Amino acid sequence: MMPDWKEYKSQLMTNIAATGRVSPETVRGYRGLIEADSKTLREANTHSNN
Repeated sequence: MMPDWKEYKSQLMTNIAATGRVSPETVRGYRGLIEADSKTLREANTHSNN
């Protein structure tokens, strides 16, 4: 059975928004982790190309 990705994304966004309303610090912390990981990956790619 193929999942309905549009419906899944809609539900996911609704749940993330609800979490942000109840616990904004949780969402900020998660974003901080994602941004730090992204920065680390960018730095690793920059150094490996030299």
